[in-house]
Amino acid sequence: MSKFNRIHLPFEKREIPYLDDILYIDINDDNNIIVIDEDENEIKPINGLYKLPFSIGEKEVSINFLIAFTYIPIYKANEKVFNWLVLTIDDTRPLHPNNLIWKSKLEDLEDPLNPGFYIIPRYTRYCINQEGTIKRRYSPVVYGKIAKDLSMLSESEREERIRIVAVRKMEPSKENTYLQATLLNDAQKDDSTPIHRLLGYVFLEYGNNLTSLTINHKNGLQYDNRIENIEWISASKNNVHAKDEGLNTARMPIVVIDLLKNCAFKFKSISDAVLYTKSFFHVIHKLIDTNVSYRNYFYKTYVKDCDVYSIGEYKFELKDIDPLENRKCFAKNIRTNIIILAKNYVELSEMVKYTSNYVLNAISSVSNYIRGGYIFGFVDELKDKNITLSKDQIDFYDKKDKQKSDRNKNLNVIRTPIKITNIQTKESVYYSNFQKASTEFFNKNRGYIKDYFNSRGNPKTVEIKNYLVEKLNSKSDTQE
Repeated sequence: MSKFNRIHLPFEKREIPYLDDILYIDINDDNNIIVIDEDENEIKPINGLYKLPFSIGEKEVSINFLIAFTYIPIYKANEKVFNWLVLTIDDTRPLHPNNLIWKSKLEDLEDPLNPGFYIIPRYTRYCINQEGTIKRRYSPVVYGKIAKDLSMLSESEREERIRIVAVRKMEPSKENTYLQATLLNDAQKDDSTPIHRLLGYVFLEYGNNLTSLTINHKNGLQYDNRIENIEWISASKNNVHAKDEGLNTARMPIVVIDLLKNCAFKFKSISDAVLYTKSFFHVIHKLIDTNVSYRNYFYKTYVKDCDVYSIGEYKFELKDIDPLENRKCFAKNIRTNIIILAKNYVELSEMVKYTSNYVLNAISSVSNYIRGGYIFGFVDELKDKNITLSKDQIDFYDKKDKQKSDRNKNLNVIRTPIKITNIQTKESVYYSNFQKASTEFFNKNRGYIKDYFNSRGNPKTVEIKNYLVEKLNSKSDTQE
């Protein structure tokens, strides 16, 4: 079996446990997950199911079940296991043990060593109760001295305390925030996992598909993880609920108090306020209703029908501000000192031949944003802009532009056009680069064709399945 694809393996080759015969899960040259015997002969499924001789009898199982059964060694092979489901958490991600989860009845998950605690799917070294307390199912090895607060406990009490997993706030500075814990999952990786999601895996029903589902807190309190307060819902419904409860502040109107202009302005969202204040999104998000100023601005939650906002004993009247589409913009050429004026950023982008998003990002930059030899900004801020550059600064930006141009030329060389020909029918199709051909024609990962060339000494043509893949010299050789 070719080894060049090993770097793309989602997991290593491993023997399937509790079988009378010796069989393995592996991956073939086409990056497909297969079942093989000791002589590396592939075992073919029948109607998508493998008929295999387990120690408790012959069973028909899917490839998902075999992956979970082999790489998530949670349960002993008994009759119950084969009645459980193996679900994919996210259909957009590749087939991997970390993307699979067992689904079984609650009574089957109860940990016999810890009454009232239930084994957590995907994190089966741990168990959890309805209050959200997480315990290690087996005592960890503790090195060094015992902590002072545990030294007075008996050996059994000390062991019980050590087995409890620490829970912390996701955002320590906030009161209303999620609780989480760091656990070692069944794919041998550390995960910082929200407690409410662990409770959902164990105590809530979620159908046969977890893709796009998330946990919603019914009362809006993110730390309230009572079973009756959480539910599995779609992401879109969760966003609607967050907006109704006032939790999604990023898309809610806010008020910016401008100390220099001695008034307040209303904005549709934090993103619009960023363009006005030249501040940062995360800074504004943290400072809302904190009475802490940043660059001469205070931030308040918008209250309907309120025309006056106060900071201490000072009052600020709410005034209208021109929308972004009506604010005049300028662009100054750093080499010729010519200033271009426009009615708005869209018109300015057409004048300087850049996209409107680039111009908008340039205008909203905290410092002077130079792109392609221009400094951008609003006309009413023209006098505040430091738009005078020395010769050394201009030479510096000329050098950056040249480096970018050279980099783009190299990218054009890397983007080698290729031709794919059917060996039998002689029909050909053309693609502008390896990535498109790999994903669109072969429906594989982006480096699929490139790996074939690299593993064979980078020839001009290679044969993949029943197709001849040829590298062309230039884009002019391709056909639409």
